[in-house]
Amino acid sequence: MRAPRGPAEADRLVNPIPLKKSLRDLDDLMILKVSDATSDRVLVTAKVGHSLQNRWGDLQVVRPTSLRTGVAPRAGGCRSARRGRERSSSGQGRLWSIRVRTSPFHLPWKNAWTARGRFRAGAAIALCGAIYLFSVDTVNGMFLPFWNQYSHRQNSQLTPGQLLALLHRDMAKAILQNANGKPVVLLSSPSSSGMLSTLGGFKTIGTVYWENVDGLKSAAQMLNAQSEEEALAMLKERGVTHISLMTWANFIHPYFQILYPNSVAGKSLENSFGYRALFNKMIPQWARPIPYPPNFLTNALNQDVLMLEIVPDQTREEAEFHLARFLRISEGNPVAAEIMLKGILDRSPSSNVVRIELGELYVDQKRFSDAQNQFILAMEDVVPEVRRQIAQRGAQLLAQRGARTEAEAVFKAGESGN
Repeated sequence: MRAPRGPAEADRLVNPIPLKKSLRDLDDLMILKVSDATSDRVLVTAKVGHSLQNRWGDLQVVRPTSLRTGVAPRAGGCRSARRGRERSSSGQGRLWSIRVRTSPFHLPWKNAWTARGRFRAGAAIALCGAIYLFSVDTVNGMFLPFWNQYSHRQNSQLTPGQLLALLHRDMAKAILQNANGKPVVLLSSPSSSGMLSTLGGFKTIGTVYWENVDGLKSAAQMLNAQSEEEALAMLKERGVTHISLMTWANFIHPYFQILYPNSVAGKSLENSFGYRALFNKMIPQWARPIPYPPNFLTNALNQDVLMLEIVPDQTREEAEFHLARFLRISEGNPVAAEIMLKGILDRSPSSNVVRIELGELYVDQKRFSDAQNQFILAMEDVVPEVRRQIAQRGAQLLAQRGARTEAEAVFKAGESGN
């Protein structure tokens, strides 16, 4: 044994000897070491969590032995094996087997929480709360509505997002039918552009992509053009064939604010082409409105839809005729439509297309006798095949409304012209 340096160290055996033992919980790792020892007593230091605990124990056996692994005490520390090293004067080391009896160590779960334990417990509670709130919102907002739609065979309730998607799909269908196979280049709001192009498979101007800055700028300028001539010139330049606007996210006002952040003389939102067309129904002569009657989707979402076909070379009579159909079908304003149709007939009395439209208007108003007269007048000066088509169409509309006498008269007028 090494020679002692002083009286206090005369019988010292070991200092220190590290030992480790993992308890049941990894957070409660107990690190034990022999901090001090004499011939009959040993000071054992234990680190439990963040707390450092010291215990004196009675030394029972001290003997040199071969190399072996020491076993640390269990919780409560009744008996345990320690190993120590003593250096001899020759410099060779020997292992000492030390058996120590100590008082129990205080474990974290039996005492007050340590700072680390309190932090972990608070973090766990906060995480559980966040998971609960997220799961509740997710289930109630996403999964539960879809499950209800899947599990209920009838009366499924659609979400506003689903209704909006269905409305855009129906609008895309109407635009494609109007195009009749021709290529479509659509001007619309940023939100509608993405959905309509996806559902309709045609080109749109004004989609929200960083590569489309020029397109967004052009869409803003076209929708906020301060005159019909200015709007038509820009539409022609971009090759726009159709325009689609609706109350939802029409973006006319935000576009105007981007173009004119400060007030400019002669520039106003109310005078913008898009604003006047959508909200005031002031349709230019070069634009042909596509009839789109209110339906379940528009009523459920409280949306006003306006779709236009760009036809720069149409005549005044053609523009008024399509505007009258729009007023009757989409706007539900038969009085204004009748006035406009009669104005066309005053200038072109032989227009059988206008008389057919006027006859259909009278059928909707249950003015069956007036409708009969218009259908019969529409059959004048036409070839027999067209005459029969007009007669069949008029008779069918009248018969569907229960006006069988007028329907028979129209049908006979079509047959008598053969």
